[in-house]
Amino acid sequence: MTGDLLTTLGATTDSSGEVCVMHYRIDERLGEGGMAVVFAGFDRKLRRGVAIKVLKPEISQREDSRSRFVQEARSLAAVEHDHVVKIHDLMVVLSPTS
Repeated sequence: MTGDLLTTLGATTDSSGEVCVMHYRIDERLGEGGMAVVFAGFDRKLRRGVAIKVLKPEISQREDSRSRFVQEARSLAAVEHDHVVKIHDLMVVLSPTS
């Protein structure tokens, strides 16, 4: 599923063999929950490690799930606390079947 998921996001492989989505390098899959998969990555523009959370394809096809995902990101972005992850970016990529 990981390969299909990254392809849906428009992932490319550069000349050095690194898998990238936009300016994010995808390093490894960290985990998976009921709705999403999380990858460790690297933001090439800001030169920092990131976690990239991606809705599973079967979940992302539902508008209510995409809306909930966006709302979750916006809510977390408004919180500043040492024990709450910081949100630095949000993108919505629709596959042809979405």
